Amino acid sequence: MLKGRWGTGKTWFVEKAIEEFRSNGGKLLYISLYGITDVQQIEDEFFRQLHPVMGSKGAAFAGRLLKGLVKGTLKIDLDGDKKDDGNIAVGIPDLGIPEYLRNTNGLVLVFDDLERCSLPIENVLGYINYFVEHDGRKVVIICNEEEILRNAKQSGDDEQGNSFKRIKEKLVGKTFEITADFSSAVDSFIGEVKLDSSRDLLVKNTELIKKIYSNAGYKNLRHLRQAILDISRLIEILELNIRKHDRLITHLFSFFFLYSFEIKSGTLSANLIGSVTSGVYASLLSNKKTETETLHAKLSHKYTGLTLYDSLLPVPLWESIFDTGLFDGEAINQSLRNSRYFSAENQPDWIRLWNMFSLTDSDLDEVVSIIDARFRRYEITELGPLRHVVASLMLLSELGIYPHSKADIAEIGHETLTRMKTDGSLRTAFLSEDDFLRGTGFAGMIFHSPTGDEFSEFSDRLKELGREAIELGYPDEARQLLQLIGVNIDDFCASLVHNNYKPSKFKDVPILAFVSPQEFVDAVLQLNPEQLSALNATMRERYEVEFYLPKLINEGAWLSSMLPIFQGATLARSGRMSGVLLGHIEKTILTAIEKLSPAPIHDEGEPFDDH
Repeated sequence: MLKGRWGTGKTWFVEKAIEEFRSNGGKLLYISLYGITDVQQIEDEFFRQLHPVMGSKGAAFAGRLLKGLVKGTLKIDLDGDKKDDGNIAVGIPDLGIPEYLRNTNGLVLVFDDLERCSLPIENVLGYINYFVEHDGRKVVIICNEEEILRNAKQSGDDEQGNSFKRIKEKLVGKTFEITADFSSAVDSFIGEVKLDSSRDLLVKNTELIKKIYSNAGYKNLRHLRQAILDISRLIEILELNIRKHDRLITHLFSFFFLYSFEIKSGTLSANLIGSVTSGVYASLLSNKKTETETLHAKLSHKYTGLTLYDSLLPVPLWESIFDTGLFDGEAINQSLRNSRYFSAENQPDWIRLWNMFSLTDSDLDEVVSIIDARFRRYEITELGPLRHVVASLMLLSELGIYPHSKADIAEIGHETLTRMKTDGSLRTAFLSEDDFLRGTGFAGMIFHSPTGDEFSEFSDRLKELGREAIELGYPDEARQLLQLIGVNIDDFCASLVHNNYKPSKFKDVPILAFVSPQEFVDAVLQLNPEQLSALNATMRERYEVEFYLPKLINEGAWLSSMLPIFQGATLARSGRMSGVLLGHIEKTILTAIEKLSPAPIHDEGEPFDDH
């Protein structure tokens, strides 16, 4: 028996041994028991491997054997040397072992993945025992013995585990354990990387990889191979100046391999990476922690020398890498360019402030002084940098380094936003921001996380004022939109409904509520029949998408106030084709009003009328 944990290289070792054995004239049959549900599958696979050895004679033999037409004893020349290699007798009783395997002289039998076989272990071992005890064959069994015993224990079947031990003691003459050979394996895995530049960087950091692999303690070569191939993809997208920065690459590699090993082992999941950086595990992993240790503490103990909160890339990027396998090259490179590893001369002061933990006391004092002066003059008006500054100053306040309270910082931040709303810059800034940047970070850097509610309240206030600022511009945009009806009806329609060929700016914005009902009807009356049909289709599609209806609810009142005016125009054109087309639009408006109307409220205990 060759035993060893999953990923230690058992199969890889056996494949190399088989290759050498066969090159020296040895004959061998190999079968993986993974997923095997019937002994017949084993026999079919053995015969498939014997078939090419026996050549054309074997083909004829196979056809007769599988049809059960063979009688007596056949002489088989296994190696083509025109000498009989053994007898295969027909009629093996009870065990169902086929004739052609009863006396396979010169063949070594190899059974791999014993722990993954779907048949009961004792049945499989009993089957194998026939070849050893009754036929005197040389047999190699490859398995993860720990997994077999663990499965028996988890199933509560102690007898199963004991049965395995008893049969093994009788059946197996010698047991060897395969342990992971890191040096040979890592050289082989790096050799699989296609690009020379990526291979060179991995070779250069082999000792670091070995250290993280050793600290992880899982000794799983399969996980090592996967991590190396994965990080080679990351290397390919890194900018050249980043690849050349040794200390940065050491930092990046350390966390990549840490996360990779822990996630592949099942100790960590991608969505908990943020908890690793913050150390908040008590509530999330209460069932996994010991009396005093959290997973964060365990990882800190395992990976000595790594500061887990400083994972270089923001959490969302790490989560994307390990959850979806997607590498956002632009965001990753931006994060690394903004890291402390590049010269402060090329970095804005707010980025230097974000890198507070890597600054000397004098450098931190200098940048805090600069930022504080600009902040209190309300000069920091880019939303991303503003949120970073507020979060960083609050953290420094909490650490006793910045001599102002978090409430004071929040008040200045609020005043900055209020002034931006007044002068119109908040609307422009808010519209240009990406939702992701308004969430957890900006410019590839996650926002610092001071305790308390002050920063989250500031972020909520930013979103609230931003929405208000955007709404202040709706009347002007509504007037511009109305002008499109007569100039370009296609652009007007494309602005109101989702489509795949033009931006739909107002598909989920109640912009029509800011249009004068009379002016809207007047504009519609100037349209030709083709344009009226396009307008009708647009009004119908706008209120068909259930997802958008709650956001468009304010247009219900506008449609209701515009309807009488529209009905008057339709009546005035009665008996004409334009009146018919307007009537179609009127019906569409009535349907939209019904969809946007609040659901009826039933008295408590009153049943709903299903009809």
